[in-house]
Amino acid sequence: MPPRASTSSASAPGKRRRISEKQPEFGAPSDADLPSARAPSTSSSVYSTRTLPSDRILPLTTMCARIFGNNMLKLSVNEESWATTREWLNLLPDTMIPKILAILSATCPTRLSHGLLIAHFLRGPTITLTDELTGVEKFTIIAIGKAGTDLLELELSGFEKFPDSLFASILPKLPSLRKLVLRGCSKVGPQTVEAAAKSCPHLTTVNFNSTSVTPLSLLPLLVACHSLESLKLAGISNWTDATFAKLSSGLDAHENFRLEKLHTLKLRQTMLTDMSLNYLLGLCPNLRRLDLSFTPVRRPRHRMADTIPPLEKLSLTSTRVSGADLLTIVAHLPQLKTLAIGALGGGQGSTATISNSSAMTMTDDILIALTDILVKYESLENINLVGNSKLGVSGRKTALIEFVRRVGRRCKVCLPHVHL
Repeated sequence: MPPRASTSSASAPGKRRRISEKQPEFGAPSDADLPSARAPSTSSSVYSTRTLPSDRILPLTTMCARIFGNNMLKLSVNEESWATTREWLNLLPDTMIPKILAILSATCPTRLSHGLLIAHFLRGPTITLTDELTGVEKFTIIAIGKAGTDLLELELSGFEKFPDSLFASILPKLPSLRKLVLRGCSKVGPQTVEAAAKSCPHLTTVNFNSTSVTPLSLLPLLVACHSLESLKLAGISNWTDATFAKLSSGLDAHENFRLEKLHTLKLRQTMLTDMSLNYLLGLCPNLRRLDLSFTPVRRPRHRMADTIPPLEKLSLTSTRVSGADLLTIVAHLPQLKTLAIGALGGGQGSTATISNSSAMTMTDDILIALTDILVKYESLENINLVGNSKLGVSGRKTALIEFVRRVGRRCKVCLPHVHL
């Protein structure tokens, strides 16, 4: 019988061949590089993201809360175990309740009934309810009032069916509120604002985005809340120059009125023009964050060279601001951290219109001048140029390349135009 070849010597060449066939050379082209393999995109601002692993150890309370949230459905099936779980929920300190509710809202929003919410989760310094929680009813909102002076932050988002009077009815019972967010509660209006002005004088953060709050109804709140730091009024259709004039007349009656502590102002998707905006900006000497995107604004400046607020964030996406005015504005903002100037020149009020390339005001020459300004700003972290369709269309991409090389590479987030 002929001698049998060694297993290792006989199989090694074949094994090496198989490995080389399965593992192409690093960086070699593959089918994934073909245009047909790319996912379709319907947005000009799409960019890839990745999640980096955390290098810190989570607190034990956070890990326990996540485990409970992931297993709540299993616990609720068994009557005996669920009875024990409810007892433990009652023993939890108030400071843990907001964290548990946030996790359950993400893992099982449809299982949080009205009864379960009022029995265990409407306590603590913070209450956050959204329209994704199908168990929230009229009486759930009413029950929030029982939190009393312990409640410091209240966020109710997306409840379009509840009337203005319902939200107004609970605020007199919450005099310690510092933060009030009613974003997307479309029927919130004058009654709620009046109740907040009378009962919650310590408010520092107010969010009325996508509500029915009128400019005039906001007057008592602005006058009463001296510590107001953040005011968000985006997406309110009745904010026009005509309605704002009533507010400005009311404020003029208060001599030397200023919003000294206001650092965040969001007026995105309103119909206010320069006349109203410049009046309002003149009342906010210490403003840090300003969002005027999708408004009819053209020249958002108030005695620019002398009294421009020290802005750290400026959003002018889809507005009709000219390139020359943009350069003037940015040149006075050395502390800038975030600049959003997508689709500049294409704004039509509250509607985003980036298809009309002839209206765009961001050109290669303007970008070169802007680059020379921003390269000196060491605090800059985030910039968005998406939708500026005149950039690089002539085949001359030097402006974009230089912008990314000198400014973009230093940012945490940089969204140049897609033609790059």
